[in-house]
Amino acid sequence: MSDLITPSIYHRSIDGIELVKRREGKRMTQGQLAKRCGVSQGFISQLERPGVWEVTLKRAESLNRILGNNDDAEDEDCQI
Repeated sequence: MSDLITPSIYHRSIDGIELVKRREGKRMTQGQLAKRCGVSQGFISQLERPGVWEVTLKRAESLNRILGNNDDAEDEDCQI
């Protein structure tokens, strides 16, 4: 599986296809992920388009906490 987040100093690049795979792997809808992260479902939908999208460091880390491979991540909410 490829990396979801590519590091940079001020932002992170998110692979849209990988985001979909991770979200679906957690059996979450876009709406459920958006609610946990405090963003709109439309924002998640935009990030899930094919391509690489830049988001703030804090938002990327929050998404990674929810969708990462850490089993404890299921109970955490995004802190955006």
